[in-house]
Amino acid sequence: MIGEVIGNYRVVAELGKGGMGVVYRAEHVQLGRAAALKMLLPQFSSDSGIVQRFFNEARAASAIDHPGIVAIYDFGTHRDGRAYIAMEMLKGESLEHRLQRGPLAATDGATILAQTAAALGAAHQRGIVHRDLKPDNIFLTPNELVPGGIQVKLLDFGIAKLADEKTAGFKTQTGALMGTPAYMSPEQCMGKADLDHRTDIYSLGCILFHVLCGRPPFTSDQGTGMMIAAHIRDAAPDPRTINPAVPPALAAIILRCLEKEPAARFQSAAELRNALVGAGANAPLSKPPGASAAEQYAATLAPGSIPPVSHPPLATAPTTHAQSAAEVVASATQTKAKSKTPLVAGLVVLAAAAGGGAFFALKKNDTKAASGEQTMPEAKAETPRPAEVLPEPPKPPEPPKPEEPQVKAPEPVTCPEGQTTTVDTAGHCCWPEQAWSSSKNACIGKPRCPDGMNGKGETCVEAQQIAASNPQPIKNVATAGAPKFTLGAQSYAAGDKVQIKFASPVSSKDNDRAWVTIIEAGKPPTAYGAWEYVKDGATTAELQAPDKPGPYEVRLHTNYPAKSTNVRWSVGFTVGAPAPSAQPTETPLDKQRFKLAAQVIPAGGKAELRFPTAMKALPGEQFWVTVVEASKDASAYGHYEYVPDGAKAMKIEVPTTAGDYEVRLHANYPTKATNLVHRIRIRVESAP
Repeated sequence: MIGEVIGNYRVVAELGKGGMGVVYRAEHVQLGRAAALKMLLPQFSSDSGIVQRFFNEARAASAIDHPGIVAIYDFGTHRDGRAYIAMEMLKGESLEHRLQRGPLAATDGATILAQTAAALGAAHQRGIVHRDLKPDNIFLTPNELVPGGIQVKLLDFGIAKLADEKTAGFKTQTGALMGTPAYMSPEQCMGKADLDHRTDIYSLGCILFHVLCGRPPFTSDQGTGMMIAAHIRDAAPDPRTINPAVPPALAAIILRCLEKEPAARFQSAAELRNALVGAGANAPLSKPPGASAAEQYAATLAPGSIPPVSHPPLATAPTTHAQSAAEVVASATQTKAKSKTPLVAGLVVLAAAAGGGAFFALKKNDTKAASGEQTMPEAKAETPRPAEVLPEPPKPPEPPKPEEPQVKAPEPVTCPEGQTTTVDTAGHCCWPEQAWSSSKNACIGKPRCPDGMNGKGETCVEAQQIAASNPQPIKNVATAGAPKFTLGAQSYAAGDKVQIKFASPVSSKDNDRAWVTIIEAGKPPTAYGAWEYVKDGATTAELQAPDKPGPYEVRLHTNYPAKSTNVRWSVGFTVGAPAPSAQPTETPLDKQRFKLAAQVIPAGGKAELRFPTAMKALPGEQFWVTVVEASKDASAYGHYEYVPDGAKAMKIEVPTTAGDYEVRLHANYPTKATNLVHRIRIRVESAP
C-alpha cells in the first residue's frame, strides 16, 4: 500500500494494524497535508452494517465543523472495495489515558467538561446525538492559545444519531442496544428508540463523576446487568461520599446531570457549560498532558465493536452492541484484544474505542513518534502564554453559581462482624462483594459470606438456619394478568439454551418491563441470576442454562423496576452435565501446503495459490498468506490475506517493486506466534 493513492491521499507509512483495519500515515497529493488514514479490512468492508457505522462517524463529525470535534478530511471506498476515512492527526492523550494516573483537580475537570459540552452543543444544534460519550472519546491536545493550555477534541461518532431520516433509524434497525454501559443514560439502558440530546447530558455527568472521583457512578463489580439496572433504578451517589474534596457546586451539577428523568437534567449542553463556568471552569490546568506522557497511540479500528477501554483498577464494562440489556457481557474487566495480524514488537500500539476516533501520535522517552512528525514538548502550566499573543474575546456575564448545599462529612461507622464498608457501599455496612442501593435502601448483590455462614438471597445467615428452613421451589405460581409459560424440556445440559414458550404474547406497560431469569430452586422471590428482558409481543424467549448441574427454576417477573418482588410464574427444571462436544478438525499438517500458478509475476500483479485440499482452521483460528522479501526471517510479513474457510485456491497481490520475494503460508493464527508452515520463492519483474 505504501505509495498508493487512496482518494486524494498518498500512503506514506503504515502506522499499525488492528483487529478490523489498518492505520496509515498519508499526505494530500496536492496540499501535502498530513492525515491519518483508517482502512477497514476486506472482510469487514463487505459488511454493510459495519461500513454504515464507519461512514456514520465521518458524516456526523464533518457535519458539525467545530474546533472541539476531530476534523474529517475525506471518506469513501477504495477501488479494491475497502472503506476508508481520512482525518486529522492529533497529539496528546485521551481523557481515559489521563485518568489512569488518578482523578483530576476540580478546576481541571470542570474545564475539560466545559469544553466538551461546548463541542457537544455544536453537534446537538445540528441534530446529532453522540450516544457513546466516555473518557476514551475525549482527547486532550496541548494548545497554549486555549485557556488552561488544553484543547479538547471529541471523537467517535460511529453510533451517533443523525437528524436525517435514513441514519436516524440505524439504532433500531437491528433492535440492538449500543453504547458503553458505565456511561449510558437510563433511557438508553432500557433500549428506547426515541433518544434525544439529553441522553448525552447524562453521559457527561457520568464522565465528570469519573474525572473527580476516579470511577463512574455505577460500576460492574456486581456484573454488567446489575450496573445497567442501577442506571435505571438507583439514585446516583453523591460524589462527596467518595471524594470529599469535590466542591458542592460541582457535586450539584453532577447530580442534576444524573437525574433519571431527562426533563430534570440540564436541558442543553450550553446550559451545562454555563453552570460549569460558574463553578470554576476555564482555570488553567494543573499540568497539561505533554507528548512525553504516553506512547504512540492509535484510535479505533473496530467500529461498533466492544472492547475499547482499559480500566486496570476499575471495571466499567466495554462498549456494547447486544440484543438487550441483559445480554451485555458480565465480565468485570476489559481484556486486551488479540491482534488479527502479527505485529513487530515496540512499533505501534492500537487502541479500539468503539467505532471511530482520530489517530493520535505520541512520543515515548522524548523520541520521535512513528508518524515521523516532531513531537510536542511538555507544556508548563506555571508559565502561561502572555494574553497579548491572542486576545480573548470579552466573556459573557457569568451565570449565578449553583447553590452550595451543606453536606456533613460521613461519620465513622462500626459494622457488625463480617460486614465492611467500601467505596461501592457508600459508607454503609454490607457483606463483602456487595454494593449499596439507595432506592432499595439496602445492600444488593450476591455476598461472599464468612466461615460458618452461607448466602441466602442478599444476606448471610448461620448455616444451620438454612438447613432448618429447607426452602422449596416456587412452582407454577400464577398471577392474574401475567402469561403462563412452558419450557421446551424439563432437563437441559449445562450451557444449553433453555427455550421458554409463553401461552400468550407478553405485554409491558409504560416504563415497566417483563423479564425472565434462571435461579437455583428454593431461592427467595427477590433473588435472580442470569436474566434478560422480554420484548413486547414476544411469545418465546431464551436463556442459557447454568454451568453447574442441579435443580433450577425459570421465573417470569413483570413491572420492572417498579416492584422488587414480582414473580408472576415459575417452572422448575434440572441441569445435567454438559453434552460432549465433537472434536474440531483442521486441515492435516501434511496438507498445509500450496502450489503457485506462476513463480515469475509482473509488479503489482497477483500470485495465484492452489491448495491440495480445502483449507480449514480450528475454531477461533485462521490461516493467512503474505508476500515478503526473500531475505526476511520467519516472523516478518508484508501484505497479507486471510485464507477463506474451505478455500482450495486464492490470490494475493505482489509488491510493485521488482525483486526476489516469498509467498508464505502461516497457520493457526493467533494461537502461534511463529507459525510459518510453507513458502515458495517468486520473482517480481517490472512491467515491460
